[in-house]
Amino acid sequence: MPTRGMVPTTITKPPPHSGSRCLEGRPQMSPVTAFALGVRFLLEVAGLMLMGAWAASSVDGTPWRWLAALALPAAAATIWGVFRIPDDPKAAPVEVPGPVRLLIEIGFFGGATAALASLGQPEAAMAFGAVVLADYALLPGRMRRLMGQK
Repeated sequence: MPTRGMVPTTITKPPPHSGSRCLEGRPQMSPVTAFALGVRFLLEVAGLMLMGAWAASSVDGTPWRWLAALALPAAAATIWGVFRIPDDPKAAPVEVPGPVRLLIEIGFFGGATAALASLGQPEAAMAFGAVVLADYALLPGRMRRLMGQK
């Protein structure tokens, strides 16, 4: 029995998806890769915080201390976000070759590790560095991309 005012609609099935692609057409991530990228994000945030803490502890005078604590992480985050390899998922404001990007990352994480050590936490610095290395080991595809291999 037709209902007054209702418009019939056609229900269509979504197109079939291959098991190896997600909706945007990018390959799906393995759980290990997703975990490693989550850890990487946390390492990046921790690195920025460590740089800010080191900068604050290295400068005398309250206004300069605050300025240093904000300026160093801001500069590091800017460099991190601007210089990218051409096939990164996000747009590259300034495209650099993979080995250059790897050097930027080594400088970032090395600086954060050194900042932690200079704050009087050498064991924590070694642990931080070990987690950074383990994270790179869990992302071999990314390392191949950075080194120009497919």
